[in-house]
Amino acid sequence: MRSIHLILILLFIPLICSGEIIQVPADYVTIQAGIDAAVAGDTVLVADGTYTGSGNVNIIVDNKDITIMSVTGLEMCVIECANSSRGFIFKNDDSSILQGFTIQNGFGGNEWSDAGGGVFVDDFSAPIIRACMIQSSSAYWGGGIACLHSLLEIEDCIVRNNSSFEYGGGIHVRFSSLMIDNCRIIGNSTVYEGGGIYITELSDVDILNSLLEFNNSGRDGGGLMCVGSQLIIWNCEVTRNSAVRDGGGAIIYGQELYPPNTIHNSTFTENTAGAVGGGVIAYMSSLEFKNSIFWSNSPSQINEDEGTELLVTFCDVMGNYPGDGNFSSDPFFIPGPHGDFYLSQIPCGQIDNSPCLNAGNDLAANVCIELSGQTSCMDIRTTCLTYSADGETVDIGVHYPMTVPTPTATSTPTATSTPTVTPTPPIMPTSTDSPTPTPTPTSTPFPWTGTRLTISQTIFEAGDLFTLVAGSRGDLGLSIAHLWVLLDVYGDFFFWPGWSGDPQFSSVPLSDEHPTSTLILSFLWPTGDFGSAYGLKFWGAILDPAVQTLIGDFDSVEFGYR
Repeated sequence: MRSIHLILILLFIPLICSGEIIQVPADYVTIQAGIDAAVAGDTVLVADGTYTGSGNVNIIVDNKDITIMSVTGLEMCVIECANSSRGFIFKNDDSSILQGFTIQNGFGGNEWSDAGGGVFVDDFSAPIIRACMIQSSSAYWGGGIACLHSLLEIEDCIVRNNSSFEYGGGIHVRFSSLMIDNCRIIGNSTVYEGGGIYITELSDVDILNSLLEFNNSGRDGGGLMCVGSQLIIWNCEVTRNSAVRDGGGAIIYGQELYPPNTIHNSTFTENTAGAVGGGVIAYMSSLEFKNSIFWSNSPSQINEDEGTELLVTFCDVMGNYPGDGNFSSDPFFIPGPHGDFYLSQIPCGQIDNSPCLNAGNDLAANVCIELSGQTSCMDIRTTCLTYSADGETVDIGVHYPMTVPTPTATSTPTATSTPTVTPTPPIMPTSTDSPTPTPTPTSTPFPWTGTRLTISQTIFEAGDLFTLVAGSRGDLGLSIAHLWVLLDVYGDFFFWPGWSGDPQFSSVPLSDEHPTSTLILSFLWPTGDFGSAYGLKFWGAILDPAVQTLIGDFDSVEFGYR
């Protein structure tokens, strides 16, 4: 039954939903030209390379509702703004998706009204920025990203080493709704307030499963500052941030008119402030802290003024703090693959048990949050180095994914090597259908030969963008090869492009200098009762026209849905 569901999705949904594929530079020389030619539902697919100059910076997405994505991902597709322009500007745009770019050296201006050095979202837009890196950019407000009068989702992104003169070195949010999920906000700075993130003017912000680290401000709010807005911090690490005056980790101000702002299952540690509130300081606010750790912040862990209503429960607070379930004990942090704040546990190989184990307010399965219509609970995450799920009473502090992490991008984007795969799927010839390839525009070296598959993410839910791209590169002096892509559903194989059990392939141009990129699938995962499945695979390989020789390496990617 799962095979039938999956084949129906892959075969029919892309035909209905994906729109046209516009390739840059194959169809249009610049990214802006490709976007201008697109209509709602289209995908602008950008080949690997570094893009700069007119048409490739200050890129305007105005009322488009399209997907703009790179072929291989942020490490291989760079928007170079040369400290003279922004990367992208979203205006009046309902639902466009920006995915898989590094946007660097952006400049939004140094006048009072200038915002968004890397990306500027304004005029009631509602885009999604996914799997991007915004770095080394600056503006008066929001050195990396600024969001005004809009709804914005930032997922699986890195925002680092950006700066602002006044508010929000990394991200600035004003009169907007913002969700940040699974992001790294690192090393951003501001002369004034909100080194990592600045939130103000009736905004509504959720920060989930994210890291705020090494951000600093010249005045208040090293990690973040929230003024007169609604804030939820869920399962986050806020660490090693600094403020010259107040709120090394965070400062929350003037939320007394809103429902309680919450910090749940988060870890605040090693943040510093020059005056008060090394961890968190609150003024005239209504706040709730639960299942969290506040440890080794300087000069204090939690501060509040007389006008603040603060409820702290089931927290490990250095020096203690009044409230049910609170205590003060060394949490015994252990560095691990996803972060520095796993908890020491004898069953996980350490010699001591952290006092934070099973110290929360409820079962891990009951500590949940709604994400895009889906429920995410702590029992699918871990505080253990050996990836054992938190299956009993919830541990307090941040929880990490139960997966081996992918390599973190470096400041200088470089190609990643092809994963090593041992099983060999069946490959048989029958057809000659040809997809439209995407040539690569620059001379970036590629240290691999054969096929490399790139999938947009590994677990899909309703509304997620599903993309699969096959890169092909040869060294046999051939100008054409046969590309095979197979879907492996627990040993049942379905062949692209028809997704049937009959062996079939497509011909692609081949080069030994640059890879040819072929878009295999692009669609939004549908809403419906499709159940769930994990451990599904796509396989990819290229063979010579005689179908006798495997060219280079084959590849596979694994995915699931729920």
